[in-house]
Amino acid sequence: MKNAFVVCILAFIALGMGRELAVAKQLSPRKNGEWLDLQSRGIVFGTIAETSDASKAKVTYFIRRKDGKGETQTLVSKKGLFAFNLKPGEYEIYDWTVSGSKGSASQDRFTFEVRAGFLTYIGRIVTNMERVDGEKGRKAFQNRPYLLDEKVYDAGLFAQVYPVLAKLDVILAARQGFEWR
Repeated sequence: MKNAFVVCILAFIALGMGRELAVAKQLSPRKNGEWLDLQSRGIVFGTIAETSDASKAKVTYFIRRKDGKGETQTLVSKKGLFAFNLKPGEYEIYDWTVSGSKGSASQDRFTFEVRAGFLTYIGRIVTNMERVDGEKGRKAFQNRPYLLDEKVYDAGLFAQVYPVLAKLDVILAARQGFEWR
């Protein structure tokens, strides 16, 4: 009960800062990470931010291993913190879909490495929606996402939610201003 109260307080604080906690299903703040097998897995974390038009459409990002092994992870564009517990290897964010439209195959892939026992900070993914002319003259949304390196703020938020895991060494994978085309 005490842990649930702490999570509620953290969510309230994050909402007050204009952010809501959107923790990926793989990691739960209630469990605080003490149960994770960090001998054979690593943790990827970052945050999602939105431009003003982005809140009108739902964007799902897709993360996969570069070697094709394992399941594709999905990251839904809710503002706030996300964290995945993944097996070591090279990963990439390679595609996304905007609600009500077909997927966008990006020419660029954002790649990062996951190492067992480490945190990998991939950055702040900014969902950058633009209104464009769609089929039959209707307006549609198009996502032009980019990455920012906001490690100081994002690592602090991660440490509040997962204090046990915050003690791990961090691999910086974020590339300031990386844009998908």
